[in-house]
Formats: sequence, structure tokens, C-alpha cells
Amino acid sequence: MNTRHNTVAPAVVMTGIDHVLTMLRGSLLGRVCDDLQYNYQTVADLTLFILIGMANFACQDGTFVRSKNGTLVPLNGYFWVSGLSNCGKSTLIVRLLEAFQKAEEEAAAESVQARRRYEADRRVRASVERNLMRGVDKAIASGKEPSSVGFMLGLQLPAEIRPPLTASWLLGDATIQALRHHLLRAWPSAGLVLEEGVAFLSSGLSRAFRDFCTLYDARLEKNARMSSGVDSVVNAFLSQMIAMQPGPLYDYLRAHGQKAFDTGFLSRLRIFDLQTPFPPRVPDGRVFRNDALNELDERILTMKREDRTRMKNGAFEPLIIEMSQGAEAMLPGIQATVQTRMAAGMYARDMVPYALRLPMSVVRTAGVLHRIEGYEGPITESTMQIAIAIELWLAHETNKVFVRLQGPTLQEQANIDAVMQMINLVAYENRRNFVMPRELYLKAPSYGLDEASCKRSLHFLYGAKVLTQEERGNATIIRLSPQFFPTY
Repeated sequence: MNTRHNTVAPAVVMTGIDHVLTMLRGSLLGRVCDDLQYNYQTVADLTLFILIGMANFACQDGTFVRSKNGTLVPLNGYFWVSGLSNCGKSTLIVRLLEAFQKAEEEAAAESVQARRRYEADRRVRASVERNLMRGVDKAIASGKEPSSVGFMLGLQLPAEIRPPLTASWLLGDATIQALRHHLLRAWPSAGLVLEEGVAFLSSGLSRAFRDFCTLYDARLEKNARMSSGVDSVVNAFLSQMIAMQPGPLYDYLRAHGQKAFDTGFLSRLRIFDLQTPFPPRVPDGRVFRNDALNELDERILTMKREDRTRMKNGAFEPLIIEMSQGAEAMLPGIQATVQTRMAAGMYARDMVPYALRLPMSVVRTAGVLHRIEGYEGPITESTMQIAIAIELWLAHETNKVFVRLQGPTLQEQANIDAVMQMINLVAYENRRNFVMPRELYLKAPSYGLDEASCKRSLHFLYGAKVLTQEERGNATIIRLSPQFFPTY
């Protein structure tokens, strides 16, 4: 028996991509990942990351997982992927978007008839309203009370006719105004899918998570969340799959990262950064393997058709996925695993909010796996185990980005290299293992630096234990570490 006193971490705590792919072997997502790698010669971790993001995109419309405390967790997610040109990120996204484009074509054909019915109903209602208004005018002319007559005749007026919503899941414009227009007038969910996210990252409207929390209705409170409770059924669903070069990603995080952390946006964001350049793909005449891909396309089309039937009066009839008792019992173990890793220093400081949300992220991913695979009944323990492995791997990849973020920028690194050259020169000229700050500041202009940039570079070197600062009376000296400098 498991209780909160003796519950242990689940056996699946590995973070490697190979372990995740082993667990997915034989499943629809696993077979699709294999086919994508075979067809486009992309690396496994990039392929699986984009595939999971698009699966979230496919499953989000009004679908929730009910957690053990009764909270409804929506199946939307935010995924950012960065990589150098020719790594295949855009190729994978374009291929996986084919099913959504077909779904939109089907929805557009259906909306033609719906629009005709709406126009006919609207004309009928306008005619009835005119006749009722004539009756109100006659009653007022005969001396009757206008308010009572208007109330009685208003009961005969048909309900307001709402224009039909055209199902549209794809959106390339990243401004908040365009998103709000799309979600209110087209379809109460959106997938922000960009092959290059530079425009999104440079938009001032994208820098705070509260913008995404008020997309559906501008009257919502600033801190209202789309993901809270049953009421979120009538609010917006938004997923992101943004691909970009590494430069814009790190520029955005350095410029606006603190605000994004403070608003909670980055604690919900999965980031994958492909650091190693991928060799150019050479066409070898191989025949594409499309069986699993076609099965996924058909699965997405089926879900989108079902979603259209669940749309009533501008909101989805909720689709609730339950968890089995065994799956629910694994959640405390996830929390224990996260706390152990945080205590061991496996996560960067900025990962703490992300890590604390990891159990809910596991629940969300388990719901996506359950729906995309077409399983019936509640979420099983085996599905939850795969979701745990996926989320620990995603947390590992996101953590690597945050660790890199703590280092200097390219310009700062160039300044550090210049300061190191100055220190070497001053130490060699004076044959000593320390230098004076003023000696460096005098040489800085000849290296294209000023005193302020020189001080920032020294701060990085102090933190890396390359240099140490000592006080001698009223003087400050910079002691050189013998590990990095020769003994003069």
C-alpha cells in the first residue's frame, strides 16, 4: 500500500532520449518518429520534441485531464525549438501541419452551408423584430405602458442569432490583437505555429504571460488563468510551436527573461536547443515511409471532426479524461524525484518554478498520449510512465538552455578574451603574478574597450576563479590564478 509516508519515486527517472524512444516503441508516436527520421534524416531528439509539440496542438480543443483534487488540466502547451539552418526543424513542422490544413479545408466547406443557414435565420429574426416593433408602436399610441408591452412582445422575439465559427487551427501572426481576433471570431483555440519566431520574439506584446491569459476576453482579470477550473471551457486554448535560430532565442531570454520568469511564462515553456550542426542531407533516392504518418494524419482529422461536433454556442462541450488509481499514485513520486534533483543541484536556479510545475506537466502529457493514441477509459500506469520519461527529458533539455543563459554573451565573451590578453601582457611586462586595475583600464582603449566593459569582464573572471581580488592597504590588486596564467 502506498501512502504519502512510504511513496517512493517511480522507477522511470532517466532523462535520455534513447530511453524515451525505447518506451515509445510500437506506439503511434514512436512509429511516426521513426518514419520522420528515416524520411528526412533528422536527429531523434529534435524530431520527437517537435512531434510532441504538434501532438499537444492536435489534442487541446476543450479536452482536460481531471487530477485527483478535481482540477481540470487543459491539454495545451508551449514549445520553442532552436537550431542552425538545415537541421530539419522547418521541414518537420511543415510535414506535420498537413493534417491540420486538411482539417481546415473540411471545416471551410462545412462553414459555407452553415453561413447560408445563418443568413436565412438572421433575415427571419429581423422580420419578426420589425413586426413586433410595429406592435409596440401601436400599443403606445393606444395609451398602454411601453415597458410592459415591450416586455411581453420581447418574449416572442427569437433568441439572438450567433454567426457560425469557422474552424481554423493555424495562425502565423503573433500579435496579441490578432490572436484575440482569431480566438473570438474564428475558433476558440489557436496554434501559433511559426517556422521562424523572430517576429514573435521581437514583439513587445509577447513579453508577459498575462497577455496569453487574457486572449479570449479582455475583461478578464490580469492574473486570470485559462487553465483554471471548469470555466476554462469557454475561454481560449493556445498552443505554440515556434522554431528559430539560436541567436534570437538567447537574445530574447537575456533581454526579457526576468520579466518572463516573473510572469510565469517560462515556467510553462519547453525549450529545445540543437547545439551541434547537422550535416547536409544528401538525397539518396530512398522511398518515403508514410504508413505511420498517414495513420497520424487520419487520427488528427478524426479528432478535429469530433471537436467540431462538440462546439456549441462558441464553446466546447468538455471532454474529460480520468486517471486510474495507479496512475494517480505515481504523482507523489514525481514530486519526490523533482525535489531530489533540485536538492542535488541538477537544475539551474531559474528552473525552480518549472520543476515545481512538473507533476502537472506530466498529467498534461499523459492526457496527450492517451488521446493521440486513441486509448479508451482512464489513463493507465504505463501511459503515465511514458509521460514521466518524456517530461523529465524535456526538463533536462530546458535546463540546458537556462544553464547556457547564465554564461556571457558572444560580445561579452569577446571582451573577456581581450581582458585576458591585456592581463597576460601586463603580467609579462612586469614579471609578476598580479596586476593593478588601473594598468588594465589604461590599456583598455587600445583593445576597443572602456572601463565599464573592462570591469564587467573582470567580474566574470572572478566568478570563474580565474582571478582573485586582494586588498593591500588602500590599494586593490588582481591576483592571477596559476592554473590559467604562467608564473612570471
